[in-house]
Formats: sequence, C-alpha cells, structure tokens
Amino acid sequence: MNIIICDDDEAQVVQIERFLSTRNGYTIFSFHSGKELLSSLPQSCDIAILDIKLQDTLGTKIAEKLQAIYPEIDIILISSYPKYVTNAFHIKVSQFLVKPINKKTFLSEFDYILAQRCSKHYRWIVTNKTSIHALFPDEITFVEAYHRHLYVHTQTQTIDICGSLKDACKELECYGFILCHQGFLVNTKYIHHIEDDTIILSTGDKVPISYRKRKEFIERYTKIITR
Repeated sequence: MNIIICDDDEAQVVQIERFLSTRNGYTIFSFHSGKELLSSLPQSCDIAILDIKLQDTLGTKIAEKLQAIYPEIDIILISSYPKYVTNAFHIKVSQFLVKPINKKTFLSEFDYILAQRCSKHYRWIVTNKTSIHALFPDEITFVEAYHRHLYVHTQTQTIDICGSLKDACKELECYGFILCHQGFLVNTKYIHHIEDDTIILSTGDKVPISYRKRKEFIERYTKIITR
C-alpha cells in the first residue's frame, strides 16, 4: 500500500511518518509542496494525507487531481483552520482533521479508512448443510442469534447457519457493525433512525437495543456517523 504525505511544514510530515511507523506494510512518499508532489507521483497511491493550505497551492486542488489519477484513493485533509471543512467534503474526501493532530485520533481515523477499503474486497464465508455464501459486509443488514443458530439477514434473503454471535462480531465489527443486544449485531449503514429501544433499518426491519447496551451503542454509533 502506498501513502502520500504532503505538507510544507516539515515537522508535521515527520510527525505523521512517526504515527504511521506503528503500522506495517506501507510505502510512504513525502512531499513539501504541491509542485514537488505532482512532479514525482508514484505509480499507485491508496491514501493521501494533505495539508489544505500549502505555500504554492491548496490541498483541495491537489486532492481533485489525485482523485482523477487514482480513482480509488482515500484522502485525509489536515488544516489549522476548521473553516475549510466544508470545502473538504465538497470534494468527497474521507476525513478532515484539525491541527494539532492527536496520535490516537489520527490512527483511529486511519484504521477506519483501512477497514472501509478492506470491506470492498473482504467476503464473509458462511455455510450451512445445503449452501455456501460469500457475503460482502455491505450486503448484510443485521445478524440475529437464536439457539446456537445465526440468521444472517441481507436485503434479499435470510441465511440460517450454525454459529455464535461472538464469532460474527469478530468477523464484522471492524466493518461498521455494532452489538446492540445479546442476540443482535446490526450494520450501522442501514440504520434509518432509532426509536427508544428499537432500531429502524432502511429496509423496514426492526432490531432491538437492550437497556444494558444502549448507552455504549449510541456512543459508538454517533462516533461512526460523525466521521
């Protein structure tokens, strides 16, 4: 995986490189101006981390050029000026972070982007006596556990398999699924709204939230939808 960092503040580049040193499997290309970056583009790029206000251009302009060159790229824009956040999301960047950048926050957002990228390719293999299914996480609306069985719900079918909700959590939690009840794991992408102790999905399905898990569920869900 190739990562581009571009910031005219050399100390900021070094800081991000240090943050990323805790993760393995990446080649980092660091630049200090838009001109330097565009004249030395790598063959491929998966994630770009760009300062919005470079000395020779705006990071948003660089972002648009990178999106044209690398259609699957994820872009993180950083700035000392929160006022740029609207411009950032007009060009559909993956995240906007305000300086000074906190390591924990940065790595949390970075890992979330990685999980989203992986979800485009990862398939959960589920089997029963008669069939094998390879499901993309985005296909699954929620998973229900009952008497040592899992009922994996999609928009078009319900698949009955043997298994535990604990195993389903291990497979799906990093893809935006949250345990909302001892018997239910829900895909937050399908949540339309929440009414008291019930989650209403965009499919029309209703999923319960247990009293014990409600507070944690709301906190985690809020964090996901405000990314």
